[in-house]
Amino acid sequence: MRTENRSRRTSLILALIVLVCVSLLLGGGEGMDGVGAGEKVDLQGIKLAKYGSPVVVMGQITQDGEAVPGSFFILFYDPLGSTGPEQCGLRQEHYFPAGTQGNGAQISFIQYPNGIVTFDIAPSQFKPGLAYELPFLPEDPPGAAALEFF
Repeated sequence: MRTENRSRRTSLILALIVLVCVSLLLGGGEGMDGVGAGEKVDLQGIKLAKYGSPVVVMGQITQDGEAVPGSFFILFYDPLGSTGPEQCGLRQEHYFPAGTQGNGAQISFIQYPNGIVTFDIAPSQFKPGLAYELPFLPEDPPGAAALEFF
């Protein structure tokens, strides 16, 4: 009797796991408000929407995972002014050439003092005006940074 109960429990647990996995695979894109694969969006530029710690952000716009020529950008913020104005100004916005289109982005940023973090914004996530949080920036002292495409 115990063996039969265990096998039923095991079968039930395995069935639930399979059901959850299948539902995640088939329904993962539903409800995401973004750009579908193959759809392009016109972009004017990008800005640092939030910042706190010193951060340097660089990247490029992508179309279905491929870099869009002429879409490379660098943004820089140093709240302490430790670099001095003669070395590097505070650049918080970047404008793309007219007609720049894409449906994603590849982002890299330098986490003070010397860490580098990279991530992609996929077409299913990409939406102009949405603030994309830069992952792994420390919260204390303040440093929750975000990017915004416009």
